[in-house]
Amino acid sequence: MLSEEAMAYTRDRYITRSWEMLSHDKGWYKPLLVIPLALVVPVVGYLGVQGYRFEWARLTAWGLDTYPKQERVSCGKCIRSGWRVFVAGLGYFLVALLIDMFIFPDNPKTTPGLFELALAAIWVTIECVACLRAVIYQRFSAGYQINRVWDMLKHDFGNLLVIAGFYFLGHVMAMGVGTLLALSIAASNLSGIGYALMGLMSGTYPGAILRMLLSVTTLAPGLILAAYAYGLLDNVVRMVSINAVGLWMRQFEVANWKGSGDPLPTAAADKKQAEAAPRNPQAENQEAPQEETPANPVGEAVPVNLAETPQQAPDVRLQRTAEAGDEETQTATLPMPRPPEDTDHPQK
Repeated sequence: MLSEEAMAYTRDRYITRSWEMLSHDKGWYKPLLVIPLALVVPVVGYLGVQGYRFEWARLTAWGLDTYPKQERVSCGKCIRSGWRVFVAGLGYFLVALLIDMFIFPDNPKTTPGLFELALAAIWVTIECVACLRAVIYQRFSAGYQINRVWDMLKHDFGNLLVIAGFYFLGHVMAMGVGTLLALSIAASNLSGIGYALMGLMSGTYPGAILRMLLSVTTLAPGLILAAYAYGLLDNVVRMVSINAVGLWMRQFEVANWKGSGDPLPTAAADKKQAEAAPRNPQAENQEAPQEETPANPVGEAVPVNLAETPQQAPDVRLQRTAEAGDEETQTATLPMPRPPEDTDHPQK
């Protein structure tokens, strides 16, 4: 089991705790080795990988003791979640593109500098918050509830900047390692390419062409290896960062969320006001309306809202209990998830 510190919500050490969750299971590195290869598949590979990352972060945001699955992964479910991530993040990408065009209209650089990468890391982290909301609610429109995203940002933007800083440093490190590998491999083949060019200039075409082909065939596997190394490191950084956003989101009591446009159930200012406000013992003893409470995925029987709440798992069993008169109460009994064997984690 993961440590209590890793699973409980505390406003610090998001990156360390996320890494502990990632590396907890035996053979945890196997999915990380496969993901860069999956990204080679056009469209479907990207959607599946994004869905795989955000599905893990979704369970983390719920407060569940999980780590990335190694087997019985539902590719269809990951692709659907990846599609929601893509649609929810597309608007934020276009906004960033427009901002870049207006702020740096005459920028001749084709490669962004460190300052641009730092700004991009902050924006991507904010985008992850919106995309994770879309995955939690199982509808991409939840990612465009700007007022709710803003409520979360202003509540704890400092710790989100720490996550963005890790993403920035990790991305720069991955780019550096990939670039150094590519340059070292290319340098080892420069002599062969040089001799081939000299042969072409001197007129010995057959030998020069053969040497050129040998140099290129030797260079290609090395460059592929360098690209794979970059993809592997970048994937680790993204997995840790996205799951860290899920840890960060725990403070907003995901289990108590209602409609995607409804106010968050808790915030720093709201908590302080609630603690300072006079309490009504009679009101505290009254039960909340059952139809406004979303389903809880951790196995407790709680009231369910069948309206605009995050989707529930298909194995929810509604139990009707007759009470005084004609009143009825609906409760949902959800199975306790058992990762990584459980393939269908409960939806919120």
